[in-house]
Amino acid sequence: MKHSAEDIFRNLPLADKRVLRCAACFGGDFREDQLTNLFALEALRTREVLKDALKSGILVAAVKLKGHKQQYSFSSEELRESIYVSMDPVERADAHFRIGNYLMRDKNAGENKNATLEIWEHLKQATDHLQTDREENNNFEMSLKVAECTAKSQLARVWR
Repeated sequence: MKHSAEDIFRNLPLADKRVLRCAACFGGDFREDQLTNLFALEALRTREVLKDALKSGILVAAVKLKGHKQQYSFSSEELRESIYVSMDPVERADAHFRIGNYLMRDKNAGENKNATLEIWEHLKQATDHLQTDREENNNFEMSLKVAECTAKSQLARVWR
């Protein structure tokens, strides 16, 4: 009897579910190194979870460009969403905060409108469950940086 990807996810150990829940917070493609670096996940176990998720149909390998690391995505948006909503809301907010902060450092938001929107969306998702004034202040500072990069980008377009 063949099991659905959701059934397979439901029967995974908690640690393996955490890997896939963190991945679901990206909303689209993600890389193994992003998971291990952002969420302090053990690299070898994360690689095994991703490999097993590929075999079981939970994940699919995204097209790999030469010179880039392998990216993964969920086999369907419905599956990603069901895994995403199974995550504790506070943990989910923390994941979005980490991803937004990472993307802020990794991408030049002012040069790429899609990157700016992606960063903003992650930070917006994080603000629903911020736990401390310090986190709120950090989020505010990141939002200001995104706004500043966006403004610079818009000015650059005007002067071109």
